[in-house]
Amino acid sequence: MCEDSVLPLNFPLASVLRSLARLMRVKDGEAVYGLGLKCGFCSDLIVQNALIDLFMRCGEVDLSRRVFDEMEEKDLVSWNSMISGDMEEARVLFDRMPTKDFASWNVMVSGYMDVGDLDSAQSVFEAMPVRDAGTWNLMIAGYCKAGEMEVAKDIFDRMRDKNVASWTIMIDGYVKAGDVSSGRCLFDQMPEKNLVSWSTIIGGYARNGQPCDALELYEQFKKQGIKPDETFVLGIISASQLGILDTAESIIKDFQEHQFFLVCELSLA
Repeated sequence: MCEDSVLPLNFPLASVLRSLARLMRVKDGEAVYGLGLKCGFCSDLIVQNALIDLFMRCGEVDLSRRVFDEMEEKDLVSWNSMISGDMEEARVLFDRMPTKDFASWNVMVSGYMDVGDLDSAQSVFEAMPVRDAGTWNLMIAGYCKAGEMEVAKDIFDRMRDKNVASWTIMIDGYVKAGDVSSGRCLFDQMPEKNLVSWSTIIGGYARNGQPCDALELYEQFKKQGIKPDETFVLGIISASQLGILDTAESIIKDFQEHQFFLVCELSLA
Protein backbone atom coordinates (compact mmCIF):
# COMPACT_ATOMS: atom_id res chain seq x y z
CA MET A 1 0.00 0.00 0.00
CA CYS A 2 2.83 2.38 0.83
CA GLU A 3 4.53 1.59 -2.51
CA ASP A 4 1.35 2.66 -4.32
CA SER A 5 1.29 5.89 -2.30
CA VAL A 6 -1.91 4.70 -0.59
CA LEU A 7 -1.30 4.97 3.12
CA PRO A 8 -3.34 2.73 5.42
CA LEU A 9 -5.40 4.32 8.18
CA ASN A 10 -4.82 3.47 11.81
CA PHE A 11 -8.24 1.83 12.27
CA PRO A 12 -7.80 -0.80 9.51
CA LEU A 13 -4.31 -1.60 10.78
CA ALA A 14 -5.58 -2.01 14.34
CA SER A 15 -8.46 -4.16 13.10
CA VAL A 16 -6.06 -6.47 11.27
CA LEU A 17 -3.83 -6.72 14.35
CA ARG A 18 -6.79 -7.65 16.56
CA SER A 19 -7.95 -10.26 14.07
CA LEU A 20 -4.45 -11.79 14.01
CA ALA A 21 -4.44 -11.71 17.82
CA ARG A 22 -7.58 -13.85 17.91
CA LEU A 23 -5.89 -16.28 15.50
CA MET A 24 -2.68 -16.29 17.63
CA ARG A 25 -0.60 -15.30 14.58
CA VAL A 26 2.03 -13.20 16.30
CA LYS A 27 4.58 -13.24 13.45
CA ASP A 28 2.03 -11.96 10.94
CA GLY A 29 1.04 -9.32 13.46
CA GLU A 30 4.62 -8.15 13.79
CA ALA A 31 4.82 -7.85 9.99
CA VAL A 32 1.63 -5.76 9.90
CA TYR A 33 2.96 -3.52 12.66
CA GLY A 34 6.18 -3.13 10.70
CA LEU A 35 4.08 -1.76 7.85
CA GLY A 36 2.48 0.61 10.30
CA LEU A 37 5.87 1.89 11.43
CA LYS A 38 6.88 2.59 7.82
CA CYS A 39 3.65 4.51 7.32
CA GLY A 40 4.12 6.72 10.37
CA PHE A 41 2.05 5.00 13.06
CA CYS A 42 4.91 4.36 15.50
CA SER A 43 3.22 6.51 18.19
CA ASP A 44 -0.42 5.91 17.27
CA LEU A 45 -2.37 4.98 20.40
CA ILE A 46 -4.96 2.82 18.62
CA VAL A 47 -2.33 0.79 16.75
CA GLN A 48 -0.14 0.41 19.85
CA ASN A 49 -3.10 -0.82 21.90
CA ALA A 50 -3.87 -3.40 19.22
CA LEU A 51 -0.24 -4.52 19.27
CA ILE A 52 -0.33 -4.94 23.06
CA ASP A 53 -3.49 -7.01 22.70
CA LEU A 54 -1.75 -9.18 20.07
CA PHE A 55 1.28 -9.85 22.24
CA MET A 56 -0.77 -10.51 25.39
CA ARG A 57 -3.07 -12.98 23.64
CA CYS A 58 -0.07 -14.78 22.16
CA GLY A 59 1.70 -15.02 25.52
CA GLU A 60 4.44 -12.53 24.62
CA VAL A 61 4.18 -10.60 27.89
CA ASP A 62 7.70 -9.16 27.73
CA LEU A 63 7.10 -7.73 24.25
CA SER A 64 3.76 -6.23 25.28
CA ARG A 65 5.39 -4.66 28.34
CA ARG A 66 8.12 -3.17 26.14
CA VAL A 67 5.51 -1.57 23.86
CA PHE A 68 3.55 -0.36 26.89
CA ASP A 69 6.59 1.21 28.58
CA GLU A 70 7.61 3.02 25.38
CA MET A 71 4.17 4.50 24.76
CA GLU A 72 4.07 8.29 24.93
CA GLU A 73 0.37 8.19 25.78
CA LYS A 74 -1.64 5.51 27.57
CA ASP A 75 -5.41 5.21 27.98
CA LEU A 76 -7.65 2.80 29.89
CA VAL A 77 -7.51 0.33 26.99
CA SER A 78 -3.70 0.24 27.29
CA TRP A 79 -3.78 -0.39 31.04
CA ASN A 80 -6.63 -2.93 30.87
CA SER A 81 -4.84 -4.91 28.16
CA MET A 82 -1.70 -5.12 30.26
CA ILE A 83 -3.39 -6.23 33.47
CA SER A 84 -4.89 -9.24 31.69
CA GLY A 85 -1.57 -11.10 31.90
CA ASP A 86 0.50 -12.49 34.80
CA MET A 87 -1.39 -11.63 37.97
CA GLU A 88 1.63 -10.58 40.03
CA GLU A 89 2.68 -8.14 37.34
CA ALA A 90 -0.94 -7.23 36.71
CA ARG A 91 -1.43 -6.18 40.33
CA VAL A 92 1.61 -3.88 40.18
CA LEU A 93 0.25 -2.18 37.07
CA PHE A 94 -3.29 -2.11 38.45
CA ASP A 95 -2.12 -0.25 41.55
CA ARG A 96 -0.28 2.24 39.31
CA MET A 97 -3.33 3.01 37.16
CA PRO A 98 -4.26 6.70 37.41
CA THR A 99 -7.93 5.89 36.78
CA LYS A 100 -9.84 2.62 36.78
CA ASP A 101 -13.13 1.69 35.11
CA PHE A 102 -15.42 -1.33 35.46
CA ALA A 103 -13.31 -3.25 32.97
CA SER A 104 -10.16 -2.65 35.02
CA TRP A 105 -11.67 -4.05 38.21
CA ASN A 106 -13.41 -6.91 36.42
CA VAL A 107 -10.22 -7.96 34.62
CA MET A 108 -8.47 -8.24 37.98
CA VAL A 109 -11.31 -10.18 39.60
CA SER A 110 -11.56 -12.52 36.61
CA GLY A 111 -7.79 -12.98 36.46
CA TYR A 112 -7.53 -13.98 40.12
CA MET A 113 -10.47 -16.34 39.74
CA ASP A 114 -8.89 -17.96 36.69
CA VAL A 115 -5.72 -18.82 38.63
CA GLY A 116 -7.69 -19.98 41.66
CA ASP A 117 -6.64 -17.10 43.95
CA LEU A 118 -10.06 -16.61 45.52
CA ASP A 119 -8.80 -14.51 48.43
CA SER A 120 -7.20 -11.92 46.15
CA ALA A 121 -10.29 -11.85 43.95
CA GLN A 122 -12.43 -11.26 47.04
CA SER A 123 -10.08 -8.50 48.21
CA VAL A 124 -10.35 -6.65 44.88
CA PHE A 125 -14.11 -7.18 44.82
CA GLU A 126 -14.58 -5.71 48.29
CA ALA A 127 -12.39 -2.71 47.38
CA MET A 128 -14.47 -1.80 44.34
CA PRO A 129 -16.20 1.57 44.74
CA VAL A 130 -19.12 0.45 42.55
CA ARG A 131 -20.06 -3.01 41.25
CA ASP A 132 -22.20 -4.00 38.31
CA ALA A 133 -24.05 -7.27 37.70
CA GLY A 134 -21.11 -8.59 35.67
CA THR A 135 -18.77 -8.19 38.65
CA TRP A 136 -21.12 -10.01 41.02
CA ASN A 137 -21.58 -12.80 38.48
CA LEU A 138 -17.81 -13.17 38.09
CA MET A 139 -17.49 -13.73 41.82
CA ILE A 140 -20.39 -16.16 42.01
CA ALA A 141 -19.11 -18.15 39.02
CA GLY A 142 -15.58 -18.26 40.44
CA TYR A 143 -16.67 -19.68 43.78
CA CYS A 144 -19.03 -22.13 42.08
CA LYS A 145 -16.19 -23.35 39.88
CA ALA A 146 -14.05 -23.85 42.97
CA GLY A 147 -16.85 -25.82 44.65
CA GLU A 148 -17.25 -23.17 47.37
CA MET A 149 -21.02 -23.16 47.18
CA GLU A 150 -21.65 -21.63 50.61
CA VAL A 151 -19.52 -18.60 49.77
CA ALA A 152 -21.10 -18.38 46.31
CA LYS A 153 -24.57 -18.42 47.88
CA ASP A 154 -23.56 -15.73 50.38
CA ILE A 155 -22.44 -13.44 47.54
CA PHE A 156 -25.58 -14.30 45.59
CA ASP A 157 -27.76 -13.36 48.58
CA ARG A 158 -25.91 -10.04 48.95
CA MET A 159 -26.57 -9.14 45.32
CA ARG A 160 -29.45 -6.69 45.03
CA ASP A 161 -30.10 -6.63 41.30
CA LYS A 162 -29.86 -10.26 40.22
CA ASN A 163 -30.31 -11.06 36.54
CA VAL A 164 -31.13 -14.35 34.82
CA ALA A 165 -27.42 -15.11 34.51
CA SER A 166 -26.92 -14.73 38.29
CA TRP A 167 -29.61 -17.29 39.07
CA THR A 168 -28.46 -19.67 36.34
CA ILE A 169 -24.81 -19.55 37.47
CA MET A 170 -25.87 -20.57 40.98
CA ILE A 171 -28.13 -23.34 39.69
CA ASP A 172 -25.34 -24.65 37.49
CA GLY A 173 -22.97 -24.61 40.47
CA TYR A 174 -25.35 -26.68 42.59
CA VAL A 175 -25.98 -29.11 39.73
CA LYS A 176 -22.27 -29.68 39.15
CA ALA A 177 -21.78 -30.17 42.88
CA GLY A 178 -24.46 -32.89 42.81
CA ASP A 179 -26.91 -30.86 44.89
CA VAL A 180 -29.78 -30.79 42.40
CA SER A 181 -32.40 -30.17 45.09
CA SER A 182 -30.81 -26.83 46.02
CA GLY A 183 -30.55 -25.98 42.35
CA ARG A 184 -34.23 -26.78 41.86
CA CYS A 185 -35.16 -24.67 44.87
CA LEU A 186 -33.45 -21.65 43.30
CA PHE A 187 -34.93 -22.44 39.91
CA ASP A 188 -38.46 -22.38 41.35
CA GLN A 189 -37.75 -18.96 42.91
CA MET A 190 -36.52 -17.37 39.68
CA PRO A 191 -38.66 -14.36 38.69
CA GLU A 192 -37.72 -14.93 35.04
CA LYS A 193 -36.40 -18.02 33.26
CA ASN A 194 -34.83 -18.43 29.84
CA LEU A 195 -33.77 -21.36 27.68
CA VAL A 196 -30.40 -21.67 29.42
CA SER A 197 -32.04 -21.82 32.85
CA TRP A 198 -34.37 -24.64 31.81
CA SER A 199 -31.55 -26.49 30.04
CA THR A 200 -29.33 -26.24 33.13
CA ILE A 201 -31.81 -27.73 35.59
CA ILE A 202 -33.26 -30.37 33.22
CA GLY A 203 -29.76 -31.47 32.23
CA GLY A 204 -28.79 -31.43 35.90
CA TYR A 205 -31.49 -33.93 36.77
CA ALA A 206 -30.47 -36.15 33.86
CA ARG A 207 -26.77 -36.08 34.65
CA ASN A 208 -27.38 -36.83 38.31
CA GLY A 209 -29.39 -39.96 37.57
CA GLN A 210 -32.90 -38.55 38.01
CA PRO A 211 -34.49 -39.10 34.57
CA CYS A 212 -38.08 -39.01 35.85
CA ASP A 213 -37.57 -35.55 37.35
CA ALA A 214 -35.86 -34.44 34.13
CA LEU A 215 -38.82 -35.60 32.02
CA GLU A 216 -41.35 -34.08 34.41
CA LEU A 217 -39.61 -30.70 34.25
CA TYR A 218 -39.24 -30.99 30.49
CA GLU A 219 -43.02 -31.39 30.21
CA GLN A 220 -43.38 -28.13 32.17
CA PHE A 221 -40.87 -26.49 29.86
CA LYS A 222 -42.94 -27.35 26.78
CA LYS A 223 -45.86 -25.36 28.21
CA GLN A 224 -43.77 -22.18 28.47
CA GLY A 225 -43.76 -21.46 24.75
CA ILE A 226 -39.98 -21.22 24.64
CA LYS A 227 -38.55 -22.68 21.44
CA PRO A 228 -35.67 -25.12 22.02
CA ASP A 229 -32.54 -24.78 19.93
CA GLU A 230 -29.72 -27.16 19.00
CA THR A 231 -27.66 -26.20 22.05
CA PHE A 232 -30.55 -27.01 24.37
CA VAL A 233 -31.15 -30.38 22.73
CA LEU A 234 -27.47 -31.35 22.64
CA GLY A 235 -27.11 -30.44 26.30
CA ILE A 236 -29.94 -32.75 27.30
CA ILE A 237 -28.87 -35.51 24.92
CA SER A 238 -25.66 -35.83 26.91
CA ALA A 239 -27.83 -37.67 29.44
CA SER A 240 -27.86 -40.60 27.02
CA GLN A 241 -24.16 -41.08 27.77
CA LEU A 242 -25.22 -42.08 31.26
CA GLY A 243 -27.75 -44.57 29.98
CA ILE A 244 -30.74 -42.32 30.53
CA LEU A 245 -32.12 -42.81 27.05
CA ASP A 246 -35.81 -42.10 27.68
CA THR A 247 -35.15 -38.45 28.51
CA ALA A 248 -32.93 -37.87 25.50
CA GLU A 249 -35.19 -39.75 23.06
CA SER A 250 -38.28 -37.82 24.17
CA ILE A 251 -36.55 -34.48 23.71
CA ILE A 252 -35.06 -35.46 20.34
CA LYS A 253 -38.50 -36.53 19.08
CA ASP A 254 -40.11 -33.25 20.16
CA PHE A 255 -37.33 -31.22 18.60
CA GLN A 256 -37.58 -33.09 15.30
CA GLU A 257 -41.33 -32.50 15.21
CA HIS A 258 -40.78 -28.81 15.97
CA GLN A 259 -38.25 -28.54 13.13
CA PHE A 260 -40.60 -30.37 10.75
CA PHE A 261 -43.50 -28.00 11.42
CA LEU A 262 -41.16 -25.02 11.16
CA VAL A 263 -40.05 -26.13 7.71
CA CYS A 264 -43.70 -26.59 6.68
CA GLU A 265 -44.55 -23.08 7.87
CA LEU A 266 -41.61 -21.58 5.97
CA SER A 267 -42.52 -23.45 2.78
CA LEU A 268 -46.09 -22.13 2.93
CA ALA A 269 -45.03 -18.53 3.69
